[in-house]
Amino acid sequence: MIDEFTRSYYSAVLVAHTFGFVLLAGAIVVFDLRVLGFSKGVPLRALSRLTLPWCFAALLLVLPSGLLMLSLHADELLSSRALQLKLGLILAAAMNAVFFRTGPWTTVPAWDTATPAPLAARASAALSIVLWMAVLACGQMVGNAIRP
Repeated sequence: MIDEFTRSYYSAVLVAHTFGFVLLAGAIVVFDLRVLGFSKGVPLRALSRLTLPWCFAALLLVLPSGLLMLSLHADELLSSRALQLKLGLILAAAMNAVFFRTGPWTTVPAWDTATPAPLAARASAALSIVLWMAVLACGQMVGNAIRP
């Protein structure tokens, strides 16, 4: 039987985790949309300086809250296909970000403002949006399956 304190604790941790992922995905999608050609007047390097700190702040919410939720439901979560898929998608998104930062981003001075991003950058940005939306969807499935 789960007591009231544990139920409240879990709810607070879930809210922090959800907020962190929304903040993370929101910052990433804003950046990716700019790479895809929206708001071409906004310098991409300046936008990166604005969004990247929010991504790191979001990770400070997401990582510990995810570990706390895992500690409450380790058996169920570790065998959950939705969680396994979510973690795989996060890994794919991280690999995509590394590709972007070590590949197309190295040439950003040439397309920082008003010039279309190269195809590799646009493909990476589009993939990033798809991956992060899939991560959020998997998170919803995990959340629906596991409740205190």
